[in-house]
Amino acid sequence: MSTGSSIYTNGGNVRFFGSDNPAGGRARGFSLTQDFGALTATSVQVPNGIALNGATIDVCVGGASGACGGGSGTISLRGQGAATSTVAASGAGTITSADGNPGVLIFNSVLRSGSGAISVDGLGSLGGIGTSSIGNSSIVSQAGNVTLVGTGVGVNGTSVDDPVGLLIGATSIQTGGGVSLTGTGGDVSAQVAAIAGAATPNTVRIPTYGVLIDTASVSAGLGRSIGISGQAGNAGVSVNGAGVVSTLDARDVQIGFSGAGSLSAPGGSVILNGGTFGVQTNGSTIDVSRTGGTGGSVQISGVDVGVFQTSITANGSGGGGLIALDADNVAFVASNSILSANATTTGSGGAIRVRALAFGSTDAASTVRLWELQRAWRRRREGRSRPRACPSTLAAYASMRRPRAGNQVHGSSTRST
Repeated sequence: MSTGSSIYTNGGNVRFFGSDNPAGGRARGFSLTQDFGALTATSVQVPNGIALNGATIDVCVGGASGACGGGSGTISLRGQGAATSTVAASGAGTITSADGNPGVLIFNSVLRSGSGAISVDGLGSLGGIGTSSIGNSSIVSQAGNVTLVGTGVGVNGTSVDDPVGLLIGATSIQTGGGVSLTGTGGDVSAQVAAIAGAATPNTVRIPTYGVLIDTASVSAGLGRSIGISGQAGNAGVSVNGAGVVSTLDARDVQIGFSGAGSLSAPGGSVILNGGTFGVQTNGSTIDVSRTGGTGGSVQISGVDVGVFQTSITANGSGGGGLIALDADNVAFVASNSILSANATTTGSGGAIRVRALAFGSTDAASTVRLWELQRAWRRRREGRSRPRACPSTLAAYASMRRPRAGNQVHGSSTRST
């Protein structure tokens, strides 16, 4: 759908699919091969399975008039991208260029519903992003659930591009229902290894993130949940001008990158779940606070969990909520982050737990930079230069107990106000 195009159903459904299969089929990009003798070109005329560029799909009752009058109409988009490749043969040799394309591309576009669900599922071409929502796009529902799924594709450890699973950039997702975001990055590990081995200066291959949310906001309804689950494909690599090779760490779920990410579910839950590469938040906010009730819960888990320059808030006028960071390996809360589970009016403060399982040396506790954790670890070490036994699990709570109203845990200290 191109700039200015729109679909209004006045409460009806919109479904894009392919292969005569409404439930499992995907709209697919296609290619056209032309033979010009010395030059054979394979070009994709419609590279994305589904592409919305400056378009609107609105299933609200009365949506064409501007206001959403509700309605149970749903939106379902399922697409599969196609790789763009050009092969030119001449006396000078053979030149091949290629680009991967998203299964679903939403650019500067609007999806809107009343109480009906909005579902987007993209499968990238070889090297293509699974689902990409970028460029000042908006996905809005009054009460319906919003589900976005993206799967990047690499074959035998190679691809023509960087197949991130689900990319959400410069996009606003707002609903009175719940939100589910799932992404699986493609595998380009063979190409990363080749780049590292060649050490060609000024060469970069970015990690293939599972879910990457950058300069975007996601909001769920009162008491509802935001669930984000990802599995990255592999780490990236960078070679500077001097030929020095550096690894670029992948993340299953990355919230905030070049810009901030914002997740909000008042009195509800935010669950970030990583696979083998962990979860990281950077320059972002996560808020499950509630006025007129108890704060919600934030649960972040993965092999590694890193919280950098991030505010996580689970305050409530009737009691604080829960913030839980659980890492199989390393948990890190930077000193410029704030974790808060306050009871702002009545009731008890909430609980804040930071737990890392990979203990085995005297400096293991430093992987979690909460002052209370460091103090607890020092107490365990009193009277000996090295701990004789390392705990398999270490939990941090505000003041090492259930916090009073007004307690606040910062990345570097705990204080009562």
